[in-house]
Amino acid sequence: MMSNNCVSPVTCVEQDDRCMNNVEESHFMKLDAMNSNHNEIMVQLTFKIEFQKAIINKLLSEISEIKTNFQIQSQLKDNELSNLREKCEQFQSRVKEFGDNPSRIDQSNFYNHQNTLDKLNKENELLKKKNKELLNEKNSLVSKLDKEFE
Repeated sequence: MMSNNCVSPVTCVEQDDRCMNNVEESHFMKLDAMNSNHNEIMVQLTFKIEFQKAIINKLLSEISEIKTNFQIQSQLKDNELSNLREKCEQFQSRVKEFGDNPSRIDQSNFYNHQNTLDKLNKENELLKKKNKELLNEKNSLVSKLDKEFE
């Protein structure tokens, strides 16, 4: 009987060792699987980050292009406004010249001068309208640019 008691504990210890080894192996397999999952997730996240960086760089490039185009358009509009102001000043000085010197208007050429004055008045109105349109267009461009950077 004693020999049976002696054999039995050794067998239990061996079984316990085998059980522990199986548990440890299972645990390591789970850790390996988790590490593999983590590595896949890291690769996916790295890819997403690189993709988003590329999108950001493209958007920054587009914003830079928009800014450059806006600056060019703004300069063109400023030049056009300057030209219109100059024409308006010339017109006003010509109108003043006729108003200050009525004797310059020869009766025989009165209708000719009247037509010239009418044309100048129409041109002045057109210039004012064009000036207003350019200012509105410039303000619209500024507004659009502001919205782009919000």
